[in-house]
Amino acid sequence: MTAPVSACLIVRDDPHLPKTLASLAPHVAEIVIVYTGQGAKEFETWKETLRVETSLVFDHFTHASRPDGSLFDFAAPRDRSFALATQPYILWTDSDDLVEGLEHLPEILEKFQAAIRITPAGTFARICCPYECAYDEQGRCTSFVVRERLFFGRVWKWKRSVHERCELDKIGAKPLDLYEPRLVWKHQGALPGRSSVLRNLKILLEQKPDPLTLFDLGREYSKLPGDGEPAIECFTKYLQIAKIPEERAAACLHLSGLWFRREAPNLQKETMLETLIWAQKATQECGRFEDWYAYAKVQWMEAIVRSRPGMFELARRSGERALAAPTAGRYDSNPKDREVGIQELLEDCRERKAETIVIEYGGLTARLHRRKL
Repeated sequence: MTAPVSACLIVRDDPHLPKTLASLAPHVAEIVIVYTGQGAKEFETWKETLRVETSLVFDHFTHASRPDGSLFDFAAPRDRSFALATQPYILWTDSDDLVEGLEHLPEILEKFQAAIRITPAGTFARICCPYECAYDEQGRCTSFVVRERLFFGRVWKWKRSVHERCELDKIGAKPLDLYEPRLVWKHQGALPGRSSVLRNLKILLEQKPDPLTLFDLGREYSKLPGDGEPAIECFTKYLQIAKIPEERAAACLHLSGLWFRREAPNLQKETMLETLIWAQKATQECGRFEDWYAYAKVQWMEAIVRSRPGMFELARRSGERALAAPTAGRYDSNPKDREVGIQELLEDCRERKAETIVIEYGGLTARLHRRKL
């Protein structure tokens, strides 16, 4: 039995699409596909290749495309897909995602409707779900976020040209985020030869450098090889003006990972100390595993760079607090951190005898015992 849901996608040319549609079709009443390729004839030919056992709605949208066919605004076609939906509930996905758990949709919608009935005036509920973005060679998830996925009513609008966010389109309205772990989005993988990082950077660099743009730039720069200097600069600037605690905490988590990537002589003491202060604030405001882990990592680096062995004990305490804290929230995390990263850090803080290294930094020579993490 299908649920009264329109599943909305934007597509250019993705070979993953048939598998995505196959995962959706048995469970939703309608699939809306907005095609962003250039040629009208190409669009008609492409439509004929798609066959699924549910209602299909097609649209050809090129208003947000450059002459080469690449998009400069992903929010516009997503808005178009929502406008074409005819069902009371709207779900969105990318064309290279598989959605698991859709057999639970009828029960989820029943509870969703009950939540909608009791929400205060001016508050609008939506359902957020886990999204597994990347995997290692063993198939274990290495990048996990929570995204807004299921909506009711025509009060939502897509904003921002890339790394789009679906927000309320009513002044003074407030979202109520309901978390549903039974629906899981799983990324199938980027197309060979197509770099979403370079594409995203191109779009972001054209935008006004507001806080979210700096945050998104930091995330994209951090995916490039090298010492991560552009990413560190973006996240550091972001922390000076950011307002939302969960986003600041995510920036600290990224910064701690970037510090780990760098060679010791290239570490910037002042900026890292600033990150330490923000990471501590994140543990107070959010208190997730990710926040305590970021704090522990920067403390560990402080112990090395500033020749302060006492910081290892503080890092150990923060690491143990991390293990006792939940993984929660809407922003980036790596499930392997709890299994591997934190364990290695704790072992190093407790023992620090596997390897002796010498770090020269700003005229200071520190001889410390540590493992190479």
